Amino acid sequence: MSRRQLFGFTLLEVLVVVSIIGILASIVAVNLGSARVLARDARRKEDIAQLRTALELYYNDHRVYPPIESAQSNPQDLGWTTLQAALLPYVSALPSDPPGGLSIGYRYRSQGTGAASCINQWYVLEFQLEVASDPAIAQAKTTHDCRGIEYPSRSDRGRRIIGVGVSAL
Repeated sequence: MSRRQLFGFTLLEVLVVVSIIGILASIVAVNLGSARVLARDARRKEDIAQLRTALELYYNDHRVYPPIESAQSNPQDLGWTTLQAALLPYVSALPSDPPGGLSIGYRYRSQGTGAASCINQWYVLEFQLEVASDPAIAQAKTTHDCRGIEYPSRSDRGRRIIGVGVSAL
């Protein structure tokens, strides 16, 4: 046996193995990143569904939506705190936008003006998805509140979804 065989791997063999491991690790890291984006978008859609349910339960009890002109999912936002208090019997805590993504957060507004029959009979929920090709964006439609104001379902590079709830007067 030669002395070279007793010492193990050559430097070239070690470098090849380390390179292969590095390539595989980068492929896995990229795939995990896209899975995180999809998970955040799924959570956003679930959060909005939960908010819509709470708003409809509130409407069933009070015959109006919570009269809050503007609220954004931020604990320091007075409108969001007021919305939390109004919906407390229907949801234990208002959801917050998942951290780590590029999003506008969640926005709520109501407080109609104009005809008396329209006041607090509508709401707008806004949220933004990170995946512009999400099927929910393609299925969203432009809607109108009871005042006839149009809310396009898509904006901000095709990622924002606006949900409008209008009571059946």
